[in-house]
Amino acid sequence: MKFKTPSERSEYYIEPPLYRHAVSWCLCYQTWKDRLRLLTDTSKGIRYDLDKVQSSGDSDPTFALAEKRAEYSQKVKLLEDTVKDIAPEIYDYLLLGVTMGLNYYQMQCKGIPCGSKYYYRKRQQLYCEIAKKI
Repeated sequence: MKFKTPSERSEYYIEPPLYRHAVSWCLCYQTWKDRLRLLTDTSKGIRYDLDKVQSSGDSDPTFALAEKRAEYSQKVKLLEDTVKDIAPEIYDYLLLGVTMGLNYYQMQCKGIPCGSKYYYRKRQQLYCEIAKKI
């Protein structure tokens, strides 16, 4: 997937590497949501299948899991809040578009209630804001 970066005359211009980083970061959204859903079991920190109970070392598996969940949760919240701030009227569509890499035509098939210029402008604005925040 290739997104056209905003031109230097655009109010949402950011350097192309930062723009690509913001696009890639947004595409990780579904992975973070999946990991939040799956990372709930802390019982893997202790093994009971050996003669002696062995822990996973000096580490605390519950803390490590909580830390990972907090990290994913913060990333999900950052993206969702930024989309809400930028375009609350097309929140669901914009979030779906930037996290799945969909273009306007694909969004139009899903019933987006705005024109292509508005959608692409809001998407560029979102990537610009995300690049500033991450």
